[in-house]
Amino acid sequence: MSRRKPKSEQPRQSAEAQPESSRAKVWMWIAPALFALLAGGAVVGSNLPGSTDAKSGGDDNSDIASASFPATKPKPQSVPNTAASLQARIQQAVRTNPRFDSHGWMVLWNETPEVFAEFAGASKPLDDYSNIRPADYKKPAACVDCHPQQFQKWSEHPHAKMNRTASAETIVAEFDGSSIDYQGGTITAYQDGSDRLIRTEKDDVRREYRVTRTIGSRFYQYFVGVLTSGTPIPTLDETPGESTTELVLPVGWQISKRRWLPVYDVFDFMDYDDPEAVNGKPNPFDTYVNFQPKAYYERCGECHTTSPEAYRMLVDTQAGEIGREWYHVSLKEHLADGIEPMFPGISAEAPRVTERDKLPGFIQTLEQSYSADHAVTLGISCEACHFGGREHVDSEGKMPPRFLASAPHVLPVQPHKHDVGRSVGNVNQLCSRCHAAYRNLLPSGGLHKNSGEFRDATHGPCYSAMKCTHCHDPHTATGLEWPKTPAQDDQSCLACHEHYSSDDALVAHTKHPVGSSGSNCMNCHMPKVVEGLEDVVRSHRISSPNDRQVIESGGLNACNLCHLDQSIDWTVAKLGDWYGLRYDEPQIAKNYQSRTAPLSRVWLQHDDYPVRLAAIGAAKRHDAKWLAPDIAANLDTGFLINRQFAQDTLEHLLDVDLHAAGYDFWMTPAERKQTLPAIRRRLAEAVRQDNPSTASED
Repeated sequence: MSRRKPKSEQPRQSAEAQPESSRAKVWMWIAPALFALLAGGAVVGSNLPGSTDAKSGGDDNSDIASASFPATKPKPQSVPNTAASLQARIQQAVRTNPRFDSHGWMVLWNETPEVFAEFAGASKPLDDYSNIRPADYKKPAACVDCHPQQFQKWSEHPHAKMNRTASAETIVAEFDGSSIDYQGGTITAYQDGSDRLIRTEKDDVRREYRVTRTIGSRFYQYFVGVLTSGTPIPTLDETPGESTTELVLPVGWQISKRRWLPVYDVFDFMDYDDPEAVNGKPNPFDTYVNFQPKAYYERCGECHTTSPEAYRMLVDTQAGEIGREWYHVSLKEHLADGIEPMFPGISAEAPRVTERDKLPGFIQTLEQSYSADHAVTLGISCEACHFGGREHVDSEGKMPPRFLASAPHVLPVQPHKHDVGRSVGNVNQLCSRCHAAYRNLLPSGGLHKNSGEFRDATHGPCYSAMKCTHCHDPHTATGLEWPKTPAQDDQSCLACHEHYSSDDALVAHTKHPVGSSGSNCMNCHMPKVVEGLEDVVRSHRISSPNDRQVIESGGLNACNLCHLDQSIDWTVAKLGDWYGLRYDEPQIAKNYQSRTAPLSRVWLQHDDYPVRLAAIGAAKRHDAKWLAPDIAANLDTGFLINRQFAQDTLEHLLDVDLHAAGYDFWMTPAERKQTLPAIRRRLAEAVRQDNPSTASED
C-alpha cells in the first residue's frame, strides 16, 4: 500500500499552478525511458519485456522500497540508472502482483504496489486531496453563498429537475383518472389522498404502482414508482405491497400537449412493433402479462442522479471506450473510503482481484443495491460536474476544485499527462459521462439519437481545442428551443475561424448570400439529423457538407436538408461546380433509389428509420406541405418514434387533429389498420385544400 507523508508535511498546491519541484525535474529525465512502457499499456498489461502474464500472477503484495530521488537535478550519467531501476521495479510489480483491468480505464489492485505512487510522484508531488468519497460531497447548499448567480441559474435548469421526489410541487402531470388504451389494455393515472398512482390492467392482470420519483421537466415528465398491489411481476422477486425496488413506469406526461402517452426509449417492446426487426428474435414481454420492468437506479440513475464518484468509478462501463484517463486504484482503500460509507459491511463481501470471475458480479450487486438514499442529491447538482467540493469549501475557496477524480489511493497511470485543471479534455470528459450513450448509426456514421453528443463530437476536428462549454452554459437552462440566434451561433464558430469574418470571405466559402440560412455555419457543418425528444436536433459531429462518406452512402447531407425539392444529382453537380469535387458514381447509383427525384422523398422511403425521421423533421422546419403523402406513410411504420414525429408534423403542416380523427401513434398494428384508411382520406383532402409550394432558396 502506498505510504505518504502526513497531510501536514505535504505542500498543498493549486490545481491551476503547481511549481516544478525537484522531483518533477527528475521526471523529465526518466520520462523518455518509461514512456514506451506507458504508451503500450505495459504498466497495466502483460507485455513488459521479460514479464509473464501479470493478470494470472501470484498474490504476493511484497513491500518494494521507495526509490531515493536526489533533492537536486542529478548528473546526466546518474539518470539512466535511476530510470532503469524504476522501470525494473515497475516490471517486477506487474509480474508479481495480481490486478484487474476494469472497464478499460482502471487498474484495480488489492493494494497498489508502492512503486506506482513513486512513479506518479516523480511528475508532481502527491497529496491527500480527495473529491470522490461520500464525505467529500457538501451538496448545493454549501455553494450558494459564494456562487449565488450560478446557484440560481442551476436551480431553474432541467439538470436540477432531472430526478426529484414526487410531490404536489414537483409533479406537473394530471392524476385525475385519465387513461389511455394501450396494447390491448388500459393504463390509468389517479390520486388517492396524497399518493399518485398508476394502474395497468388487461384481462385479469392488474397492477397498481405508487409514484415515488419524477424524471424530467422540459418536454416530458416520466415517473418512477413501486408496486403496491395486484398481480406479481414475473421478473421481480418482490411481493406487491412490500416492494421497495423503484421501477420506471410505462406511461409519462407530455407537457406541451398535456396528455398521457407511452414512455419511449425505455422498453424495446414498446418502441417497436416487431422486436425481430431489432434484436433478431421475438420479444415475449409486454406491458401487462409478462411485464419486464427496468429498475430506475440500476439503469437510469447513474446519469440522472448525483452520486459519489467513488461509486461511479466502479460502475461506469463507458469511461474506457470514450478515452478517460487511466488510474491505478487500490481496491482495498477504495472500498473502505469510498464504498463502505454507502454500503456498510460491503467490504467483507468484496472479492479480491485474484477472484476475477467474481468482481463483475460484485459490481453488479452494487448497482442493484443502489437507491436514492445513496445519492448525494437527486437530479444533477453542482458536484456531479465539479466532483466532491469539501476541499474547496473547507478552504473557503482557496483550493480550486479539481476536474478529475482525485484521492490518495487513485494514481494516474500516465502522470506526465495528468492535468486536474479546467482543461479542454477534462471539461469535455465531464460532459461525456452522460452524453456518450451509444446509439445506432446513420449511413454516414453519425449517431441518430441524442445523448451521444460526445461520441459524435470526437469524430470531428474541433473538440481537441474546443470545450462543450464554448457553446453551452452548463448553469443556464436552454429552454424549449435553442436560445441563440443564427448570428450568435456564427460568432461561436468565428471565434476560432476568424478568416471567414468578412462578408466577401463568407460568400466565397458558403456560396450563399450573407444572412441567408445557407450562410449560417451550423446549417452546413452541424445539420439537424439527430432524434431529439420532440424535434430533430443538430448533430455534434462537426463535418463538411461535401463529406464523401455522407454523399456516397446515401446519408443525410446538409444541402438537401434545406433544398428538399432537389435531387442528389443536383447536389453533386453543385459541389462539383463550386469546389471541384468528384464522387464515386457507382456508389451513388447503388445507395440512392433515385438520382433525379427530390431527395427528401427518397429519404422518406429509406430503409433506415432514422433517415426517414430526419426527413420528417426537415419537412416540418421548411413547411413542406407537398411532402404530406410521403410523411403519412410513416403513420404505419413499425417504429413508434417515427409514427409520433409523423403525426406531429402532419398536424403542424395541415392544421389537422389526428387524435380527434381517431389516430394515436401508440396504436397497435391491428388498430392502425382499422383507422388509417379514413385518416389518409382526411389528409388527402387537407392537401388538396392547400396550395403546395416547392420553392427553396438557391
